[in-house]
Parts: sequence; structure tokens; C-alpha cells
Amino acid sequence: MPLWRLITERAAGKGVRVLGVTDEIQTDKLLDYVKKNEIAFPVLVDPKRELFAAGLVDGTPTKILLSKDREILQVWHGWTTRLSGENGLGALRMIFGIYPHEVPEHQN
Repeated sequence: MPLWRLITERAAGKGVRVLGVTDEIQTDKLLDYVKKNEIAFPVLVDPKRELFAAGLVDGTPTKILLSKDREILQVWHGWTTRLSGENGLGALRMIFGIYPHEVPEHQN
């Protein structure tokens, strides 16, 4: 989660927002996870799995980067690590100035 805290901080200065998506319906379990991991970005609860059905989300964790106008700029599926590929890592570098050596080697 340190990577996503860094992204959230840098996103605020760029007029974009990071949003997590989950289908977790047990709010106590979700709130415990958010608190334990100090998640600093909003988490959208999709209990009917509408975003999953639309193909935007294919599993958790999924992180979505939104513009001020709520346009989707980037979607990260799964854990973001140094092995995430150029699409995910390139977006981190271009949008936030975060380079692969700053990204966790393994999932958090």
C-alpha cells in the first residue's frame, strides 16, 4: 500500500483521483482492511458486480485513475509490482513520476 499512498498524494496535485473497486459486501471486513492497510483513496463498493459485468473490473484489487471530469484515464488490474508490464508501470512514470525501482518487487 505504500505505492498507492504515494500515488494518491501525487494525484491530488495533478487533478486526478485514484479509486479502488471491490465487490466485498461485508462492510466490517472492508473497513477493517482499509484501516489496517491505511488505504488513502476512496473504495467503491460494487456489490451487484455491475462494473465487473461491464468488463471494467475483472477482479480485485483493481484501481482506477479518474480525471476531474470523471473520465477513466487508467485501470490497473491486480497487484502492481515491478512485473506489472509497461502499460501499468508506464502510466505510473508518465503521470506521477514513479519509476520501477519505487514499485514493490512483489505484491503487498
